Amino acid sequence: MRTRESVDLFGVLLVATALVLVIFVAPAASWLRVALGLPFVLFLPGYALVAALFPGASPAGPGPGPGAGPGASRGLGALERVALSVGLSIAAVPLLGLALNYTPWGIRLAPVVLTLYTFTILLATVALARRARLPPIARPEFALSLPRVGWRAMAPVDKALVAAALVAVLLAAGATAYVVVAPRPGEAFTEFYVLGPDGKAEGYPTTLAANQTGRVLVGVVNHERDAAFYVVRASLVPVTFAPNATGVLVPQEGAPSQPLASWRLTLRDGETNETALDVRAPTAAAWKLQIDLEKEGVEGSYRTLHLWINAPAGAGT
Repeated sequence: MRTRESVDLFGVLLVATALVLVIFVAPAASWLRVALGLPFVLFLPGYALVAALFPGASPAGPGPGPGAGPGASRGLGALERVALSVGLSIAAVPLLGLALNYTPWGIRLAPVVLTLYTFTILLATVALARRARLPPIARPEFALSLPRVGWRAMAPVDKALVAAALVAVLLAAGATAYVVVAPRPGEAFTEFYVLGPDGKAEGYPTTLAANQTGRVLVGVVNHERDAAFYVVRASLVPVTFAPNATGVLVPQEGAPSQPLASWRLTLRDGETNETALDVRAPTAAAWKLQIDLEKEGVEGSYRTLHLWINAPAGAGT
C-alpha cells in the first residue's frame, strides 16, 4: 500500500505528544519513557526540521529518485532523510539545551521536554503547511512495506550516509545506555540558609531596639545521599567598629559571645527542616547573629551563616 499523505509527520506529532503525556501523566512508566524518549531526542526534532526544509521532491538531480512520482525531480530519499534527521537532531538538541541554560528555567526535565516538544511541533506544522501547497505528485511517497535495498547497488554517497547514520545511532544509543545504567552521582552537600519571618529572603531583623525580639527561619536541607545528623548552634557576638589604615570603619568581633539556642536534627536524604529562631538584642549595640551547623563525622563547623544586627541606643524606647 502506497500513499502520498503526510503519515510521517502525523506519526511525529503522535509520538511527541505521547511522550509528553507519559512524562507528566504516568511518570512511573519508565520503560515507556525510554522507548518514546530515544526517538523523541535522537530523531524527531531533526526529521521535523528536514521535512520543513524539504517538504517534497525538490529538484536536486537529473532524474527521478526513490519515492518520486512520474515526472517529479529527484528529492530527498528515505536514506537521506534518516541520515539528516539523526545528524540534525544530535546538533539541535544540545543547542536548545544551551539556550535553556541561560533562561530562568534552566536545564531540567520539564523545560527540556517542553522545549523539544514545541520545537518539533512547530517544525512539523510548518512542514505540513508547505506540503499542502504542493501537488500530490510532488509530495514524498510512503509505502507500508519496507523496500529491499541492495548494498552493492547503492551509490557511494548513499553508502556513506547509511554508515554515518548507523554510527551516530550506535554512539547515541551507547551514550544513553551508559547514562541510564551508570549515572554519575551528584555532589553531596547540605543546604544551609536563613530567611525572614515570612519565609522569604527579606524582612530580616537587622535593626532591633534593646530587648526587642526578632525572628528568622533557619533551614537545613540534606543532599548528602544518606541520612545525616546535625547540630545547629546560634549565638550573638558583640561587634565594634574601628577605622582601618584608610579610615574606613570595619567591624571587629568582641567577646564573649552570647548563646541563643541550639537544636539537633536527623534528616533523611532530600529531607528539609526549617526552625524558627527568636533573636533578642540584650543591649543597645551592634551584634552579629552567627549560626553554625555541625555535622556528625565532620570536625568543627560544617556550615556558617551570619546576620548583622544594629541595636542603636534609644531606638524604639
